[in-house]
Order: sequence, then C-alpha cells, then structure tokens
Amino acid sequence: LLWLWTRNRDQLIFFPWFDRSRGARIARSVPPPEVLHDWALELLRAGDHYRVGYRAAFSYPGDVPLRTLRSPAIITATRTDVLGAYLERITEPAPGVVARVGGSMDENLTEAAEFFAANPGTQPPAAPQPEPLANAAWNATVKTTMGYVRVRANLSQPGMPLLLVHGLGEACEPLEPLLTALAAERPVLALDLPGHGESAELLSAGDSAAAPGFLAACRAALEAVLDHLALQQVDAVASGGGAVVLADAALAHPARYRRLALLGLPYLEPAAARAEAARFAPRIEPRWHGGHLLEYWHVVRNQRLFWPWYEQTEAHALLGEPGVDAAGLHVRVLALMKSAAHLPTAAAAVFGYPLDGALADLSQPVLQAA
Repeated sequence: LLWLWTRNRDQLIFFPWFDRSRGARIARSVPPPEVLHDWALELLRAGDHYRVGYRAAFSYPGDVPLRTLRSPAIITATRTDVLGAYLERITEPAPGVVARVGGSMDENLTEAAEFFAANPGTQPPAAPQPEPLANAAWNATVKTTMGYVRVRANLSQPGMPLLLVHGLGEACEPLEPLLTALAAERPVLALDLPGHGESAELLSAGDSAAAPGFLAACRAALEAVLDHLALQQVDAVASGGGAVVLADAALAHPARYRRLALLGLPYLEPAAARAEAARFAPRIEPRWHGGHLLEYWHVVRNQRLFWPWYEQTEAHALLGEPGVDAAGLHVRVLALMKSAAHLPTAAAAVFGYPLDGALADLSQPVLQAA
C-alpha cells in the first residue's frame, strides 16, 4: 500500500516516475491527499492488470494510424504536461488531425467541447446487448430508481437460485470463492449493495428531498436485480450487516424469498448498538504521507481477529481460523475503501434495526447461525 502511494506521488514528481534522479525531476505541485487517494483507489481497482494497459499504450505505434485517420481528431496536452513535448513527433498527420500543446486543463476542456460541437458526426448504432458467459461467473449492471447496481452471477445450473448478500463494508469480491463453489450445483448470484463496491453511491438529503435510507435503497436494489434477471423466487444467505439487509427485504417482499440463512446477526442491546454504529465505521481521512492506507489494512485485519474489531482484548478475541492471508485481506481492504464514505450511514441503519420484531414477523423458514 505504501509502495502504491509513493508510486502515485512520484508520477507527479519525476518523469518517468521510476527514474528518481535530478534529470527526471518535475517542477509541479502535488495534489491534495484526497485526489491522490482517488487515484490510488483506481489503481487498486485495476489490480495487477494495470500493467497490461500501460504496456498496450506505450508499445502502440500511435504515429502510424494518425497518418491515415479519416475521423476529425485533436491531440493535445496541457502546457504543464510532460508528455506535451512528444507531440512534435507527429510530423505527418492526416488532414483532419490537429496536434498541438494547449493551455490549462480548463482551456483544454473548453477547446475539446468546441471541437466536438463543430464535428458532431453521425448517430452511432445501438450497442449490442451482452450475453452471460456459459458455465462461468459474469458481471452485469442493473439500472434502478436509485442508481446502478453491480451484479455478479453464474446462472448456468438448474434449480432454485441462491442469492448471496455481503456484509457492511464488503462487496462481491470476498464472496467469489463461495459463489464459484456453489455455482457448480445451482444458480448463484451476488450484488454490491448501494454505496458499496461498484454500485452507485447512496443519495444524501442534499441530492434529493426524497433520498431513501440505506435499507430502503437495498430493498429497491434487490428487487430490481431479481426483476432484471427474471428470478421470481430465491433462497438467500447473508452475514453480519448483510443479514439485517436480507431480513428487512424478505419482510417487505415475502414471496420473493423461499428460505433464509442469516449468519452473525448483530443482536445488541440499544446502548451497545448505538456505540457499535458509531465505532464500526471509522472515518479514515486521507493523509499526505499515505499512512491512512495502513489504517484501512489494520481495521480489516482486526475484523478477522476481534469482535468488535476495535476491542483488542482477550475477552474479544476471535479464536477460529483467522483468515489473515495477504491476498484475502487485500480484497477486503479494497472493498472497505470503496464503501467508506457511506459506511456510517449504513451502520447506523443496520445497528439501529429492530431485529426481534422483524424476525418474529418473517414467514419464511430461517436458519440463524453465528
């Protein structure tokens, strides 16, 4: 994580970033840590595959197609971009190609907008609808009234579909081994809950006067996903905060859920629930040195070792298989980073939920386990 942070910072301090010499030094301001954090998150999203994109871009003979390009094109860079010096290598552009160094970022964006307005082109054909992969897990994006929801599924096998619902601060990725194993026997699907993973952010009161709460957004997302996949009924399993989400959805739409497995429901007294909601989701602020990334790492690691994660005492130790291998933690750290902005809202809804009354009203067979 510290290598990642340093690499991103050095990309603005040296060119190329790995040549940390006087000759490669750039006189340029480093952006605020919030910007660097977003860049780091994007690189983590790509994972080790980011190298494939870099290799393709830097090995591509870009000057060759520019000689015969038939579409109008403008190739530019800001005046402070170190890559601007390389535009002079475009010596034989096609008639409709313009290559030049621009001004500031705002000036370049304005020029680009004017360029597109002057060259509207023709209406492109409709994009083809993607088809699910056979006998393999695939991704889909489902549009809901509250934003887009990311789905991960393998529906190749016959039988009653099984829905997996992740916990707070997680996403589909930690469920991938379970989804893969179960998909050999039955249809299986998972989704990133609203404000988690690659699903849309939760609306706030400032975004809309009718902005839903976390649980209402989750109910809507689950219904939209099942409708989109034409699944009339499912079995479902969820853990931790996801078990509260599932119980709430099954209470609102009982015909949709045949059987439920609710694992690790957070049964807490009201005072303890309020305290857990406040401390479960720490506000980790980006720091210029990148040390906050280690805080994410240790929060996730402690979640595997203690309950609650912030009580590092003998009485709160989790003594089962710890599951603190680096690869597994990396997946969970990335999921926590993606959901961090909305986790306090989600935690308040989950830990404040009236579990006893809801469970008593469920009409489906329910398995509870811890």
